[in-house]
Amino acid sequence: MTLRIIDVDGTDAVTMRRLASDLGVTASSLYQHVRSREDLLALAHGRVSEEVGPVPDTGDLRADLHEHYLRMHRVLTAHGDIARLDFAAVPSGIGDFEDLEVLLGRLLDAGIGSRRAMWAVDRLLLYTAADVYENWLFRTRTAPEMEAWTTRVRAHLESGGENPFPLVTSLMGTMAEGDVEERYLLGLDLLLEGLLP
Repeated sequence: MTLRIIDVDGTDAVTMRRLASDLGVTASSLYQHVRSREDLLALAHGRVSEEVGPVPDTGDLRADLHEHYLRMHRVLTAHGDIARLDFAAVPSGIGDFEDLEVLLGRLLDAGIGSRRAMWAVDRLLLYTAADVYENWLFRTRTAPEMEAWTTRVRAHLESGGENPFPLVTSLMGTMAEGDVEERYLLGLDLLLEGLLP
């Protein structure tokens, strides 16, 4: 039920009172099962991590990482702003550590140094979570709000006579081209090319 609230209204909407109301029970009765709102969010995040699952192992590490992080992006995107829980967080469940252990082993076996391997896993998660969270923020804004913002920026850049930023102005519309996944894959491919040339 917590995940349903997050899917529709985001993590800020999760409260003991809201969950109790949705379940048709009293908020005090929930405390027999969880200690706090933070526990509810951690449980929901754990469910999402299970939904993502481990990195596949087809023997092609680069393709496996590509598939894994794309799947993570899709799963996180399907669950509101839950990606924000990945910021400044450490693995908390046994499954998280098991998956991390296997992934690090594969990176080390591929000849990637230990520091670079650990940092790469962190950067790939950070990039994925940030991309999902930013897109969630954009989805919460209306089309007229976004159009007004673009108009204001373009007017600002073009004010004062000759436009000092003709490339920025002319290419600004490309930021909205393509879909979310297409833009995400560009960055993912750049990261993986740097990690596994």
